[in-house]
Amino acid sequence: MDIINLLKEIKAINEKEIKEPGENFNVFDIIKVSYKELCHSSFIAELLNPKGTHGMKSLFLQIFLKTVGINDSCIDNLIVRTEKYIEGGRIDIALTNKNMEIFIENKIYAEDQPEQLIRYNKSNPDAIILYLNITPKSVHG
Repeated sequence: MDIINLLKEIKAINEKEIKEPGENFNVFDIIKVSYKELCHSSFIAELLNPKGTHGMKSLFLQIFLKTVGINDSCIDNLIVRTEKYIEGGRIDIALTNKNMEIFIENKIYAEDQPEQLIRYNKSNPDAIILYLNITPKSVHG
């Protein structure tokens, strides 16, 4: 009888989604902007900005670049902007300096615009283009 109860408990545990403490924390849900792409872009840009008010200098930028597989040796004098105008539209987040440009398309429950990433590439064929959305496996460069 004990083994049957143990197996039932194991089955119940396996059927539940086990979460780590804090795993469900989402600042965007708390402040009720989880569907507002511009808020997400502004927040991400501020974190990536070495001159950001967070006071961590380039730490967040270095972690981000490492995560997406970009060498961070060219981050000096980086300018971080949101809604950078290009012909035919705007880039959600642009990281630029004299050596490189990184364009970040940030999608929050929105459809792609026709030829959106193609316009980014036409703006600067040498730019690194990253596509972010709410599914962690879908970061593309």
